[in-house]
Amino acid sequence: MAKKCKNCGGKLPFLSSKTLCKACRKQFDLELSDIKNAVLESKKFDKSWVDVLVKHEKDELLTLYGKLYDGFMDDEILDEKEIDALRDFQKGFNFTDEEVKFNERVRFHIYRNYLLKETLCLQ
Repeated sequence: MAKKCKNCGGKLPFLSSKTLCKACRKQFDLELSDIKNAVLESKKFDKSWVDVLVKHEKDELLTLYGKLYDGFMDDEILDEKEIDALRDFQKGFNFTDEEVKFNERVRFHIYRNYLLKETLCLQ
């Protein structure tokens, strides 16, 4: 039985391990890129994007989370808006802290931001 694209139902090559045809893969990649750029620019993850992204594979979404984290870390600091955007993304797909490596990636920045706030309040 021929394998079919999970998005459009088109035929996939016989031995393909892919779940999407080339056209759908291109469209999905553009969606991921557009949403990644919008999140990095606005520092917000709009919950309506969950409906758009839910059709993507879990590993693709985890990769997108990593790209968002890396993009936010260009300046080596995660501010509160960036942390909130990452948390909203994580919650939108019910990812665990382990899946997104929250403790290794984000927790330090939460503590750092808290300590900076406390220090500024004491001055």
